[in-house]
Amino acid sequence: MKNEPAFLVPGVWLLLAAAVFAVAMPRIDDLGLYYDEAFLAQQGRDFVEPQRAGMHPPSVTTTYIAGRPFPVRNAAYLGSLKSQLVIPTFFAFGANTKVLRATTLAIGLFALLFCMLLAKQWFGARVAVATGVLIATDPSFYFFSQFEWGPFTSMLLCRGAGLYCISRAFHPEATNNRWAAVVCGAVLLGLGVYSRVDFAVILAGAATALVACRRDLIASAVQERRGMLIAGALVFAVAVTPVLAVVGQVLGAGAGIADRGDLGYRIQVLLSTLDGSHFYRLIHAGGLFDRMFAEPGPTTALPILFLAGVAITWLLARRSDTQRKSAIGFLLVATLFITVVMLAIPGAVRAHHMLNLLPFVHMIVAIAGVGLWDASGSNQRSQALARICVALAACAFIYSNAVAIATTRELIQDTGGIGRFSHARQDLIRELDASPNAAATQVVSLDWGFHEIALFESHNLVSTEPIWSMGKLARRQGGFIFDGNASTVYLLHEPPYDLFGYSERFAQALPGIDPTRYELTDHRDRRGDLVFKSARFDAPHRMIFDGTFRIRLSAAATPPRAPAEQP
Repeated sequence: MKNEPAFLVPGVWLLLAAAVFAVAMPRIDDLGLYYDEAFLAQQGRDFVEPQRAGMHPPSVTTTYIAGRPFPVRNAAYLGSLKSQLVIPTFFAFGANTKVLRATTLAIGLFALLFCMLLAKQWFGARVAVATGVLIATDPSFYFFSQFEWGPFTSMLLCRGAGLYCISRAFHPEATNNRWAAVVCGAVLLGLGVYSRVDFAVILAGAATALVACRRDLIASAVQERRGMLIAGALVFAVAVTPVLAVVGQVLGAGAGIADRGDLGYRIQVLLSTLDGSHFYRLIHAGGLFDRMFAEPGPTTALPILFLAGVAITWLLARRSDTQRKSAIGFLLVATLFITVVMLAIPGAVRAHHMLNLLPFVHMIVAIAGVGLWDASGSNQRSQALARICVALAACAFIYSNAVAIATTRELIQDTGGIGRFSHARQDLIRELDASPNAAATQVVSLDWGFHEIALFESHNLVSTEPIWSMGKLARRQGGFIFDGNASTVYLLHEPPYDLFGYSERFAQALPGIDPTRYELTDHRDRRGDLVFKSARFDAPHRMIFDGTFRIRLSAAATPPRAPAEQP
C-alpha cells in the first residue's frame, strides 16, 4: 500500500465521474419531477427566490436569514441538508429541474470519491478502484443519484467522507492534520444523522464492529489520542443537537409509518435495490410502491456476488495478517449489523433505507475479487484460472449493469415517466406559467403529487394544496370553503393514484353541474395512458367540502380557458 501512486484513486474517480456525467446529463430531464424530489428542492428555492416561497406541508420548519426562509427540517426524522446543498447552485445557475438533478448527481459523485478514498484507507488502492467501478456502474446508484426522493446522496456523502476523515484521524500511522480530520469527520457524521435519523444505524453498526473486531483501535485512541476522542465526541454531539431536540416527534413519526410493509416486503426492497431492478420496477408501476413487485425488472448479479464475496473475504481473512484480518472482520460485522437492523425496522421500506449498505456491499465484492486475483495457487494454471474467473465475472457484472441502466433509460425516454413520475404534470404547469393570464391563475391540488411540482416549476402561478387541512376543518368547523374563479385550475387524480380520495369525491360533484359551465381535461403520458385530470369552471364559484363536495357557480359566466390536453 505504501508504494501505491497517490493519484491512482482520484484519477480513476475523475474518469468514472466524467463518464457518468456524460451519459446522464443529456437525458436527465426526461423523467417527470417526483413530488418528494420537488419538495426537497423547493425549500432550497424558497431561500434563493423568497418572493416565490410557497406553503408547504405542516412538517416543514424554516428560520430566517437576512430576510430569507432558510430550510431547517423537512420532517421530524428528516433534516433539510439536501435542501441546503442545492442553494448555491440555484443561486449560480437558477432553480430548475436540470440544475437540481445535476446538483444531486454531483453530490452523489463526490460521495463516490470519498467512498473510494475510504476503501483505499482500509484496504488499498486496488480495492478502492474496484469499489469505485462497481458503485459507479450500479443501476441503483446511477438512478438514485439523479432522481432521489429520499436524501440518499447527501447521506452517502456524509457517510463516505465522515468515515474517511475519522479513519484518517485515528489511523496508527497518521501524523498530519489529525485534529482537522477528526473535527470534519465528527461534523459530517452528525450531519448524516441530521439529514435522516436512520443514519444512526450506520454509526451503531460501526461501533458494534469496532468493539467486536478492533478493540486495539479503541484502546489506542483512549490511551494516546484521548483529547481528539473527546473533541470529536463533543463536535458530534453539537452536530446532532437538532435531532435530539425532536426525538419525541421522531418516535411518533416512526410509529405512523411502521405499517407500510412487512418483513417479506422489506426483503424484496433490499434484493431489488441490490440487483439494480428497483428503479425500473418503481417507474413501471407508476410510483405505486405496493405494485412494483408485480412485474420483473432487469437485474444484475450483485446479490449473488455479495454473498459469494462474504464467503471469500472471510476465507481470505483467515489467511491474512492480524491487521487485515481485523479490518475485514470490521467490514463484515458492520455490514451484517446494518442489513439486519434495516430489515428489522418496520418503517424502512424504501430503497434509500437499503442504500445505507453502500459502499460496504461493493467493498466486500471488491476485496473478494482483488483477493482471488492475488491468491497464489498451487501452480500457475490454477492461479491463471482464478484470474480468468475474476475477469469474466467483472465483465459480466458490468455488462449486466449497463443493460439494466439502458433498459430503464429506454422506459423513461419512451414514457416520460408513468403515473407519479410522469412528465405530464410539469408540462401542464409550464404551459400555464407561460400563458398571458398566468399571474391570475391559481392551481389547486386536490391530491398528493401536484403542489410541490407546481411550486417548483412555476414563476407566476399561485399554487395551493388544501388536502392537509380540508378534513380537519370539515370536522371542526362543519366545512371547508374555497372561493375560486374562471382562472382557477383544479388538479385531480383518478384511482389508483388518488391517494387522499378527494379527487374522486370532487369528480362526483360534477354531474350535478351544467356541463357547459366547466371543462374537464385529460392529461396523458407519452404512451397515451391517463395520468391526471384538470378541471376549470367558467365563472367565480364557491367550493364547499364537508365530507362531500358542493360547488356553487355564480350566474355570470365567462368562457373557460381549458389547458390543452397532453399528448
